[in-house]
Amino acid sequence: MRLDTYTCSTCGEGFSVEEDKQPIACPFCESKCFEFSHTIIGSKMERIEEFLQRLDMMSGTGNGIGQATVKKIRDFAEKEGFIQRK
Repeated sequence: MRLDTYTCSTCGEGFSVEEDKQPIACPFCESKCFEFSHTIIGSKMERIEEFLQRLDMMSGTGNGIGQATVKKIRDFAEKEGFIQRK
């Protein structure tokens, strides 16, 4: 899940909403004055899984990364606890 993070211009507190959703007001002071700060990309596990899915798509396209290599990387990530076995 990706979250957009905002900072309230009135109270200075930060808050997050789902990516591409526009907040209505600051949840702390109800001010409508806030600025976009940055996007947070899910958990590390989700990021690693996204990376492995991208490797799956790119394997065998002449880039030097074959499907067997991607499988070895995925197996290692599962064994070491970076991702959970599906």
